[in-house]
Amino acid sequence: FLPAGLLLAITIGVLFPSLGVAAGSWRFTDHLAAGIFFIGGLKLRTEEAKTALSNSPAILWGTFSILLVTAVLGTRVNDLFPLSVREFSLGISLFV
Repeated sequence: FLPAGLLLAITIGVLFPSLGVAAGSWRFTDHLAAGIFFIGGLKLRTEEAKTALSNSPAILWGTFSILLVTAVLGTRVNDLFPLSVREFSLGISLFV
C-alpha cells in the first residue's frame, strides 16, 4: 500500500498545491516519514533481523557504501552539475 499511497499523495500535491503548502505548515510530515520506518520495523520478523545482524560482510558493505560511496558520488555529481544555490549543492552532496 505504501507505493500507492505515495503516488496518490504526489498526484494530489500536483493537482492541488495549496493542500501541500497547508500540510507543510502543520509539521506532521516529519512524523509521517518516521512512521514509514516504524511500520517497516514492526513488519520485520525476529529471525530475519537476527540473520541480517549476523551477516558481517553485508553490514560492512552497507556502512561503507552509505558513509563513503554516497559521499563521493554526491561530491562528483555536485562538481559535474554545479548549482547556484549553496543549500541545494549541500543537499546534493549529502543525499545523492
